[in-house]
Amino acid sequence: MKTIKQVGKTIFFCLLTLSLAIGLIFAVKWATAQMLPLDNNPAIQDIQDLHSQPSTIQLAINEIRFAKESMLFNNEPLKIYGLERYLELEDFDEIEFYQNDSDVETCLKLAKYHLEIDEPGISQKYCNMILEYWPEEPQSYDASKLQIDMLMWQEEAGDERFEKIEEFIETYQGHEKLDQDLFDIIIFFNGALRPFDNARYYIQRLQALHPNSCWTQAVLAIEKINDPSVDMNSIVGDLRNQISPHLQKKCFLALGNYCESFDQPKRTLQFYKTLAKLYPNNLKVRCEVLNQVLLIGRLKRFDSLLGKFYEDFETRQKFPIALSRLAQTCFEYNKNKIGENLCYDLVESWPNSSQAQWAHTQLALFFIEKRNGPKAQEHVDALWNNDIDGEVLVDGIMKIANAYQQSHQYQKAINSYEDVLEVWPDHPSVDMAQVQCANCFYALGQDRMADNILYDLIGQDDEPEGYAELFNGVADELLQTKHFEVSNKLFSFTLRQWPEGKWDIQAKTGLAMSAIELGDDSPANQFIDEMIQSNCDAEGCDQAMFLIGEQFAYKGRDVDSAGEDPNAYYTRAIEEWKRVIEYFPGTAASQEACQMMADNYFKRGHYQKALDCYRQSLEHDYQDDMNWNVHFLLGYTYQALKAEGIIDESIANLQTRNAYEYIIKSYPNCQASFAARHWLSLNKY
Repeated sequence: MKTIKQVGKTIFFCLLTLSLAIGLIFAVKWATAQMLPLDNNPAIQDIQDLHSQPSTIQLAINEIRFAKESMLFNNEPLKIYGLERYLELEDFDEIEFYQNDSDVETCLKLAKYHLEIDEPGISQKYCNMILEYWPEEPQSYDASKLQIDMLMWQEEAGDERFEKIEEFIETYQGHEKLDQDLFDIIIFFNGALRPFDNARYYIQRLQALHPNSCWTQAVLAIEKINDPSVDMNSIVGDLRNQISPHLQKKCFLALGNYCESFDQPKRTLQFYKTLAKLYPNNLKVRCEVLNQVLLIGRLKRFDSLLGKFYEDFETRQKFPIALSRLAQTCFEYNKNKIGENLCYDLVESWPNSSQAQWAHTQLALFFIEKRNGPKAQEHVDALWNNDIDGEVLVDGIMKIANAYQQSHQYQKAINSYEDVLEVWPDHPSVDMAQVQCANCFYALGQDRMADNILYDLIGQDDEPEGYAELFNGVADELLQTKHFEVSNKLFSFTLRQWPEGKWDIQAKTGLAMSAIELGDDSPANQFIDEMIQSNCDAEGCDQAMFLIGEQFAYKGRDVDSAGEDPNAYYTRAIEEWKRVIEYFPGTAASQEACQMMADNYFKRGHYQKALDCYRQSLEHDYQDDMNWNVHFLLGYTYQALKAEGIIDESIANLQTRNAYEYIIKSYPNCQASFAARHWLSLNKY
């Protein structure tokens, strides 16, 4: 009996030891999974191996489901990996989620991430996932707003954009952030190139839903900001009396951003100087004062203010961000010496920051433009040695490669693009890197090498036609930057691969335009004949014919600058624009054709013909967001006719007054409104 008890105790302790060992193994595995990044995470190595075979994606999902049932799924990289694989199934009806805050938060992070890397389609799917599975969670508001943000800049969205905004407003009427987000929507529609009537509608909605909100008061202040006769100090003073103190700063900064969008640095500087008196210790406000001083060109004043800026804010955590903002303005507006000094300060004083990475990139770009190869390479090397932020690094190398390409240093560009392909083979930039690498080979005359790269790229996708859009987009950029031969070859490649695809009109248009610049109008003639013979039924024919006419005009301008006779090109441009008006009456393209004909006549001194074309443009049924520009040029043309003595002064001034008053009434926030008001203020009779 004693022996049996001893055996029992031995078995018990063995089982206990085994249980503890197994528990310890799982605990170590769980802890390891928490600490290791996705690529080295033992918890998902098998899942990754399975997923490498497309036919076994369901097995990968099953493995993820198994992981979810264990502690391992608390690991954020594993959760992200699982959600990405779920998304590939696109069969949400069979997907089971743990509906908790951490899962919905992960989905929201992924939605924002994919939008940042220019993958709105994937971002949209995550937003839909959140709204379907977690409609009552706070993150559903953010997902819905993210959908609005994606639609705002998509002109092709049309009525869908307004329907989505209306649905958003109705769903979240009581939400604490709705008034601020409505303010952002109003600011978008209040932009210079967009219809102000939409802004008015949302202003009324904001007033009705939140009559006492600070954002309502801020919107009402916009009219005063746009009126150059109203002093900025009085605007700020009035708002201070209407808005509670704890919301004033946020509201004023939003209005400051609005001022900047209208490119009136003196008015914007006045606004920020007023804010600086109220918030002398605010880094952003003081930075924007310096930024506007730069834009105006008061460089001595900038130097004195910069010293004080360092003195007051140098120890702040976000100070390098402010310096990079100022340096960016310098490089954009040819204040290169100041920008160079600011960048050197960033790399010397904050070497272990993403702003230092950015500064090395900017300095490399600066020296590439200056054709200073050794200095450029010095900063390229420094950028590689500063891997603080991987996204900043890959973005910097891509910009440097593009700069080498634009400056015709094609072999250096190829080397940089190949670095991206080697170091970041799975990064979203690799497709673009391959296309641009092929373009460099085209420029070097190595067409076969270029074609092979593009064929290889197409072969990686189940739906290769999707690359036609990418190729056409890159070719169009090359066309705009006067890389006509390379653009021509890339458009030709697209047409060889997809002769009947939906992108053929865009490719044929680009091919015709690049050929015109290369001195060959036969592709343009052939394409136009094709369109006319088919009765111009295909979508995009109107824009194609307009752009070809525009390219003839550009070629005429270049020929004229070279001291040669441009009339043949100008005549051909007008001929194509007349065809647009004939074949596509009442469309945006026909109205734009009228405007281009008018501009063409005006620049050549044919003011009466220009006047007739501007009038014809306004007679079209189609009215777009740029009509303010036509009215402004109409008034300007009357003034030119007056100066030539062709029209009586009183008639010219009356017609100009009518045109400019119409602008103030119908487009009070357009880019011409300031000049129109100024002319009216000088001609009060």
